[in-house]
Amino acid sequence: MLNQERIIYPAGRSGRLRALQMIVFLCFVFTAAGLGEAHPAPPDVISLQPLEMYDGDERVKIELQEVLNAYRKETGKRENADVSCSFRALQAGIAMLWGDDVPRRGDIQVSSALPSYGSVFCFRYLLGEDATVQEQSFQLILPNQSRVEDLSYKNVYRLSKEIARDHYTFVITRRSTGESFTVRVKEGIFLPGYFDLLKKVNHQIPTIPTEVELNQMIQQNDFMKKKFYNQPDDKLFLDVPSRTSLLAQIVPGSMILLIAIGLMLPGLRKIAGLFKKITRGVD
Repeated sequence: MLNQERIIYPAGRSGRLRALQMIVFLCFVFTAAGLGEAHPAPPDVISLQPLEMYDGDERVKIELQEVLNAYRKETGKRENADVSCSFRALQAGIAMLWGDDVPRRGDIQVSSALPSYGSVFCFRYLLGEDATVQEQSFQLILPNQSRVEDLSYKNVYRLSKEIARDHYTFVITRRSTGESFTVRVKEGIFLPGYFDLLKKVNHQIPTIPTEVELNQMIQQNDFMKKKFYNQPDDKLFLDVPSRTSLLAQIVPGSMILLIAIGLMLPGLRKIAGLFKKITRGVD
């Protein structure tokens, strides 16, 4: 029968060294495995959650599809990607300023630079149209700092012919604290030639679009809508960190390291005792 004690605590200097090497090796392997399996890279596709807020004492949840349906009902038009973009931008700003807390509707303020009626409609729907007028919860301020007072479809449509990437900037403010976070859409979200095609299809500038260009616009719009619907915030917006916590990545490896140290303590005590005998002999 094998000596169980000799297997766990090998006798001799070479045995102790091999045991120590094995423990260090296993610690490295299990730590790497723990980081790779328990905390994978953030997904490229998410399950979009509703936007939550308190309206008075009532906690309301608003789905993106609800906003899209309301836009179609009011305008009679096919929804554009700017509705989805604005919905996600507000979600990202709330996450940055409130964390896991649910904000009160009246505590949210949005200053948008995007003269798109889809975007304007989305923010006003989420923040409340009456509050927009009375409390300035929503403002449309263009990149040249001119403020748009007339938020009618006709006026916003007129301004939309100048839309460029810089317009996709939204300042979300927590009114109770004065903190703000600026949400900017990443350049890679827009396909090459998107804004020229948008101007041509919506405003016939510089010429009337062809049937092929009209179909291209529909495809690009659907492509962008899909991105805003299922990609995580850090893939869509600048300066928005991944939801993966650095602490969460460190903890599993730290726990394994502590366990390894605990297993090594008996051997370390023996080494310490041996060292004391040697030093006494030298004295």
